[in-house]
Amino acid sequence: MNTTYQWKNGDADAAVLSTITPETVVIDKNENEKAKAKAFTLNSATNVPTDAEYDESKYRNGEQYLIHGKDTVTENETTFDRYILSTMAKSTSGSAGAEEDTYTVKYYQLVKKTENSYERTELDLHTADEAGRL
Repeated sequence: MNTTYQWKNGDADAAVLSTITPETVVIDKNENEKAKAKAFTLNSATNVPTDAEYDESKYRNGEQYLIHGKDTVTENETTFDRYILSTMAKSTSGSAGAEEDTYTVKYYQLVKKTENSYERTELDLHTADEAGRL
């Protein structure tokens, strides 16, 4: 069965290319090395990304964002580069000595507004089966 993904920015449709899905990952392939997933670390104050080699422990700790794809978005007749990213959010529950960690994947769009100016917005992801049911 084929799955269709619908990305939402709040109540609005985020209009992400159908080729960008949670299963797709941007790969950095070097002739002399194995293919590696590309990731970003983001400056916490400005959201300016820095290229990074994917590190699962950093991803799980929310320190790194996995890149699922790049496209463009148009706002007020201006076109901006946009990345679709994910990271993990960790929450801990339970009493002392019996804590349990839960990890949730969070999706974001990172839009480059101007040089060194990025806007990060959380996206909601919905799936639909072939019958179109969400």
